Amino acid sequence: MQYRYFFWFVVAFLCGIVFAATEWLLLTVLSLAVLTVIGLLFRQHRKRMLMAVLGMVIGFLIFAIQFNGYSRKIATLDGQAVTAAGRVEAVRDTDEMRLLVRGNITGTDFQYEDVCFYVYPKGEAVFSYGDTLSLQCDAYAPGEPKNFGESDYRLFCVGQNIYASFYPEAADVVRTGHVFSLFRPKDLAHALRSHTQAALSGRLSEEAEGFLRAVLTGDKSLLFAENSESLQRAGLSHIVAVSGLHLQIIIGAVMALFGIMRIRRRLFSVICYLLLTWFFVLFTGASASVLRAALMLSVFFFADFFRREHDSLTALAFSAFALCITNPGILFNIGFQLSFSSTLGILLFADKFAKALAFLPRFLRTGLSVSLAAMLGFTPLAAYHFGTVSLIGILANLLVCPLLGILMLTGFFAVLFAGVPYLSDVLFFCLDKTAGYILWVAHILAKLPGAVASLPRPNAAGLFLYLSLVLSALFLSEKKRRVAACFLCLTLLLFSVQSALLLRFRQAVTVTFLNVGNGDCVLVQTGGRTLLFDSGGSANTDVVKSTVLPYLAREGIRKIDAAFLTHYSTNHGYLTLMENGYIDTLLLPAYAEKVQKPRLLSAAKASGVSVRHLRDGDTVFAASLSVSVLDATYGDKETSGLVYRLEVAGSKILLTGKLDKNGQRRIVYRGGDVDCDILQVPSHGAEAGYLPDFMQAVQPTIGVISAHDGRPPDEAVPEAYAAENISIFRTDKQGTVRIRIFPDGRRIIQTLRQ
Repeated sequence: MQYRYFFWFVVAFLCGIVFAATEWLLLTVLSLAVLTVIGLLFRQHRKRMLMAVLGMVIGFLIFAIQFNGYSRKIATLDGQAVTAAGRVEAVRDTDEMRLLVRGNITGTDFQYEDVCFYVYPKGEAVFSYGDTLSLQCDAYAPGEPKNFGESDYRLFCVGQNIYASFYPEAADVVRTGHVFSLFRPKDLAHALRSHTQAALSGRLSEEAEGFLRAVLTGDKSLLFAENSESLQRAGLSHIVAVSGLHLQIIIGAVMALFGIMRIRRRLFSVICYLLLTWFFVLFTGASASVLRAALMLSVFFFADFFRREHDSLTALAFSAFALCITNPGILFNIGFQLSFSSTLGILLFADKFAKALAFLPRFLRTGLSVSLAAMLGFTPLAAYHFGTVSLIGILANLLVCPLLGILMLTGFFAVLFAGVPYLSDVLFFCLDKTAGYILWVAHILAKLPGAVASLPRPNAAGLFLYLSLVLSALFLSEKKRRVAACFLCLTLLLFSVQSALLLRFRQAVTVTFLNVGNGDCVLVQTGGRTLLFDSGGSANTDVVKSTVLPYLAREGIRKIDAAFLTHYSTNHGYLTLMENGYIDTLLLPAYAEKVQKPRLLSAAKASGVSVRHLRDGDTVFAASLSVSVLDATYGDKETSGLVYRLEVAGSKILLTGKLDKNGQRRIVYRGGDVDCDILQVPSHGAEAGYLPDFMQAVQPTIGVISAHDGRPPDEAVPEAYAAENISIFRTDKQGTVRIRIFPDGRRIIQTLRQ
């Protein structure tokens, strides 16, 4: 580790990209300052620090330039009527057809050439790989994240060069021709992939066919959802994500064949290996993980040909640098991150685990050491992206991975001899049974108690803490005690800071206005208890599945102690929450309702959820928080419903839900204590729901407007509140609005965007 200057250069280069993407300019400056000071004070580290500073600056600038240019371009075409034309590069035809097209997008005052875009034809549509298309339609650019912790879809799209999505009627998409040539490597690879998939079709069970398509060709479109979930819970999802393991099996088989045939010509062998490696990349769809493996293998082949010593860490660093220097956005591809982190863990720790397990038989020792090392590498990223880590994965890999090589080679032989009677029947029979065994093992292990550990999503400090701890253990194992001591001190410092921050924030009541895009959703956390006020949604959208459940998982929230409803609407998402076992107590308006209320009561009974009906004047207590109920209903109850007034640490919060002008008048004329510090602006900021008398009566200092149906609030409403010196926060512009209220009355307001 000491003299691998290029490795440390690439690590700093990747950090620079991350800092640019997250806009951590202050952290970037501090990191550069620390590296510079270390280089100036310690001459023996000067070269390494110089390489690190150079790498971080290059990474930061390259991504900042690329992403800023990309952001400006997609901003100009978002919502514009444009003309798009290009060639279909990929087709997904499962629930809905999606075409990946490479071509040109032309607007009134711009033209973007050689870019990618998605086309989702509505209605009957028949398109295939190689078709050339033309269409005129409104363009929808990749959107920003809505809430804290959500992945930025733009970072994925910039890595794939995707500029827009189109949703035209199928009849409006004009097929202008078909461009396909077997002399193009990508087209040849697609033809062979299609032939492989056709050969598997009808010769296997549906489960086995979907599984083998994923293993052999990288196409997971036919993989059953329950099989995919079982593989993930059992720690076997890497089997259906084509990566270095699959590529090594293929190259290893060809090397063995060349050995049997006694082919000794080095140049011929290396050329064959390189051609096969990169053709396999095209054949399986050129995912980030298989690109990483192909680059590393290419480095090894060239080093072996020129009789140079090769180093695995340097090869890994080279592959990361080669991919990110040409396309910095690929760093934010989940497959890229998991592939590199697991490979890095194997390279750094597999040998050390093998020495510690020397008492075991060799085959068992090798499998355990590799699995443990890979888990050490990817665990924090798995927790960050998925919130779970498989604890049964080591056992599952020992039972399944030895069969993967047999499965792949048998699969390709079965495709090759698919037209040979009897032989093909035997091969497909073996394939079906082997695939069935692997899926059976995954199902059995996934159902075991404790097979999966749910982990809260680590923040940046948590990731740095884990990394510091791992590095201290690494240097300690290499008997570099001074370096290990430095990392241990850093670990203790990070742990102390993290603990102090967590202790401080746990003393506060956190009120979070989620941006669900359609309706209201307010999450309140106090004293270890969680309250939810509405969950958004409409008849056509279930934002609980797409937004609320992922947010709860990221925050480590597994139970909602009390779920309040302001009014009965088409779909408040509480049905989904009860089906998933989140709600403990459901609190409903007491007034009668004939459609949604019976559905909610039935679902609550089936899920074992207790129900309480709320009326005007009721009060609910949760730790240091009190919730008072104000009944604003009259005639048409759906236009007003209940209003909730929360009090904590001297702060008062008024949650108005769907309160219209008549409901506001009722609140004002009834008198009593209705003032507040924080107001959920009624009717989502619509001018039709704005009543000056109500604003004067409640006298808030902070107003929060929740987005509804993708429509922004009427500008006159925020302006009216601003004229009264009321600070307005909008979820459609700023994303999540999070307010922390401390016992001494202090408030800290965080928003996703400024």
